[in-house]
Amino acid sequence: MVSGPAAQSGGDGVGVLSPEWVVDPFPQYARLRNRGPVLAGDRWLVLRHKDVMRAVAAPATFSSDHSNSNNPALSQTPIIFEDPPWHTKHRRLVNTAFTPGRVAALEDWVVATAVRMLGELGSGEVEMIAGFCDRLPMAVIGRMMGVEEADLAQLKEWSDQRTYLIGASGSGAETDPALADSLSHARAANSALVEYFVMEADRRRADPRPDLINALVQAEVDGEHLTEEQVSGICALLLVAGNVTTTNLLGNLFNLLAHRPDWVDRLRADRSLVEAVVEEVLRFESPVQWMARITTRQVTLGGTTIPAGAQVLLCYGAANRDPEAFADPDDFEPSRARRAHLAFGHGAHFCIGAPLARLEARISLNAVLDRYTSIKPGITPSVRIAAAATHCGFQRLPLLLHRR
Repeated sequence: MVSGPAAQSGGDGVGVLSPEWVVDPFPQYARLRNRGPVLAGDRWLVLRHKDVMRAVAAPATFSSDHSNSNNPALSQTPIIFEDPPWHTKHRRLVNTAFTPGRVAALEDWVVATAVRMLGELGSGEVEMIAGFCDRLPMAVIGRMMGVEEADLAQLKEWSDQRTYLIGASGSGAETDPALADSLSHARAANSALVEYFVMEADRRRADPRPDLINALVQAEVDGEHLTEEQVSGICALLLVAGNVTTTNLLGNLFNLLAHRPDWVDRLRADRSLVEAVVEEVLRFESPVQWMARITTRQVTLGGTTIPAGAQVLLCYGAANRDPEAFADPDDFEPSRARRAHLAFGHGAHFCIGAPLARLEARISLNAVLDRYTSIKPGITPSVRIAAAATHCGFQRLPLLLHRR
């Protein structure tokens, strides 16, 4: 759990990025947003939509480079935690492997897999996260990457620990002695994950296969290939981004619909609304709530001066609830056109896996509507994520699902 410097109070007894904050950050965003960038401990929170947009449009000032971090999940991950020109070069290499065609080619398989998994899930009160929302994204990214199905459970465990380790940096958990054992376990899991992909890359060099790992091994731009460490770092990034965040998206989607039977009825009457519902879920409860930057110089943002070398959290979840950018932002209302949300970031660091996440959410929602007559909250209480400070989603989500 997150504590230590991260638990400095924002003024009402709720520690910034404490478990209480992570479970429900939106009241805190509303309370702090109009103050402009807010200093919380040793981190600056950027909460307003226009300020976040300014920051992401200025990568030379708001740097993503974490190569000097003592957190291996940050320092050993290309693309997401680096700046141009290396970011540009590495992203171009990955783009040659992670193509729209490769994503589109998965659609029929994802449909069949979602239908099969829902059949295994059954009906009545079901635990949606472990039973479906965890399983489908892990199976999809695993197939795309070409890993063995028998390895998926272990890879899921490692990816969850990597997610915790990444969030620990921005939240301040790294400095809390009470979390030393948890962080040590997460670092060991992260090392095992990176080493796994080093070995998988070696296997592809010896025995090429038609999968994403092989495509990364073979990718070439301007005569250069990715190094072994870069391939493993990118694979670790794609694995985590391809399952943890999509799990959060699916959990948030089904929880919101369980509490909005009116929208379930509208979707049954008009499936063309499915994509709008997915986009509104992304805005309303963004699976990733913030990303970290480091200022390279003193900068004034939203009337507030932030010093050079400051750690800055760009709070996408807060920007997506900013009333200056979205009318009635705390209402879940898919009928409004709100695709300008920042759930996948913006600009050079826009999430490369966004098309895959959208495809999985669309297919999953249609499959649930096809199979079940009603979606209701479960009798057993749900449990929201509290320890992975970057994320918004559920650890457990019991739902009542009734068959046709």
